[in-house]
Amino acid sequence: MSSSEWVLKPSKTIVKILLFPNQLENPCDLENRLPGLKLITVKPEEIVRSVTECTALIGLSDGDPEAANILRVGEQLRWIHSSSAGVETLSHLPELTKNIILTNTGIIQGPEIADHAFALLLALTRNLKQYIQFMDLGWVREGPPRLPCLELRRKTMLIVGLGGIGTQIAQRASAFEMKVLGIDPRDMPLTNNLLYVGNPDELDQLLPKADIVVIAAPPYA
Repeated sequence: MSSSEWVLKPSKTIVKILLFPNQLENPCDLENRLPGLKLITVKPEEIVRSVTECTALIGLSDGDPEAANILRVGEQLRWIHSSSAGVETLSHLPELTKNIILTNTGIIQGPEIADHAFALLLALTRNLKQYIQFMDLGWVREGPPRLPCLELRRKTMLIVGLGGIGTQIAQRASAFEMKVLGIDPRDMPLTNNLLYVGNPDELDQLLPKADIVVIAAPPYA
């Protein structure tokens, strides 16, 4: 249902949605546009107590230690949106009944995390920690000492997990003129960014070919 339909046909029933902190910048604005909607933002330690009267919960992350308890007391819950891409732990909880729709945040965080992965990689390969220390101390007249740096071009990266994050990392590695190999349990189509995609059984064979290994898979995969 679109927001316009909500406005034209406002429900007399108040739908309460519980939000984890920092999930929505302007909840009041959304409430004003959608009559019948009540957004409730609480601190993490207040979630269990506040979820009892809510129809939906936004921001529950996969592996949250309170997830089972939240589901147990949230008898009116009909929709849960996870702030993480993976939902394997949540989906296997016996408290998650068939009456609850579970959605995730797939792909959305891919570009941001891929940027961060390359920031960390460049920090290592370009010796940025040491160079920043020299910058803070002030450059000497003859310049900073020569520190070892590694060029990424023509290096081979192996990405384990080609989901929303792994594919974004592959795009960035390709832009650096790197050779990119992948591991994924699904049949993935080859792209200009990937030279080869193997299944998990091929991990031992592909590892020796890689200069850099990126893990973009859940820890329990």
